[in-house]
Amino acid sequence: MRMRRFRFMQSFIFIVITSIAAAGRPDNRNISRCDARSYRCHYPFECLCFWRLRLGSLQSSWYHYSSVTDECVPGAEMFNCNGFPTKAECKRRCNFSMASRARNKFT
Repeated sequence: MRMRRFRFMQSFIFIVITSIAAAGRPDNRNISRCDARSYRCHYPFECLCFWRLRLGSLQSSWYHYSSVTDECVPGAEMFNCNGFPTKAECKRRCNFSMASRARNKFT
């Protein structure tokens, strides 16, 4: 019980720190970063969030973006910022790296 409480507090502190630290960044969630014509918004820090914060159970049918492989990988938490219900949604929202853009030019 004590360890579970410690992990919860550790996750909570991480979320608070990242939300405060990211508040001043120019790429933070801002309405001006959205394209009204296509109804798409781009939040790059969402994809760089650690995929396993232990905020919920691990869902094998969900996907997370891996910055190591630059791909969407199966396994994510539903309540995590780097968790997406489908691989297509993960690719759509996290397809911002140079390697991803270069790969998409050839496909």
